[in-house]
Amino acid sequence: LIKQHANQQRGANQLRDYVYNTVLSYMAKDRRWKEALQLLRSMQDHQQQQQPKDQTVGHPFPNSGTYHNVIQACINAGQTEQAIQTMLAVVEQRKKKKNNNNNDIITLATFQVLLSAVSKRKNWRRALQILDVMIDQEDLQPNERTYNAVISACARAGENGAARNVYARMRRANIKPTVVTFNSLMAAYPGTPRWRETLTLLGECNREPGVEPNLITYTTAIRACATGKKISTALTLLDVIKEKNLGPDVICYTAVMDACSKGNNWR
Repeated sequence: LIKQHANQQRGANQLRDYVYNTVLSYMAKDRRWKEALQLLRSMQDHQQQQQPKDQTVGHPFPNSGTYHNVIQACINAGQTEQAIQTMLAVVEQRKKKKNNNNNDIITLATFQVLLSAVSKRKNWRRALQILDVMIDQEDLQPNERTYNAVISACARAGENGAARNVYARMRRANIKPTVVTFNSLMAAYPGTPRWRETLTLLGECNREPGVEPNLITYTTAIRACATGKKISTALTLLDVIKEKNLGPDVICYTAVMDACSKGNNWR
């Protein structure tokens, strides 16, 4: 497809963009990250040699879809660090360019994909770096999903303080937290000496306008009760779950039984 459309004349630019990004999309699905990077570099070399008005033959110029597909290819292949380096290189290159347009940016969706990948790997430092890069962009700003992903990365890594700091930044940015925000924050504490923080966050979640704790929220709090051997609180939370018709499920009952067991209340 690339060879067939490489020499299309003026008027076929949109078709060539579509063809190239379609090919890159298939490369992403097949985890062919090296080929995707090679094609991106060829497109960038072509861009450096010509002006936008001369984009009539050869490779089209990279656009937001191009970057998304290449970064996705790296992530799908387990090359998360390469995906981050690609993003950083594009952002740095764009800073040096004049007359930037909205076609060659790293979009919010692409940043979200990157954050999801680093969160799963518990790479909280990279998550914080990506958040800072996003805030520096004039074309987009982080939203609640962005902050939730960074909080999750910190919490999964056991970096409770960092998770709390991101939450504070979220508040200062006037971005309203969701139940996912509280669930991510709470996940850092059960099983640790600071298990009481989980119950404190449950209280905050209950007081937050427009936010309702869900089964995950209560189950996490019950797990904290197990750590602190707070049987009565765990049983009370179980009653709340039933009253609100939220479940409970096997995971929740297991957490309750764990609390009873640790509190020597086998009955």
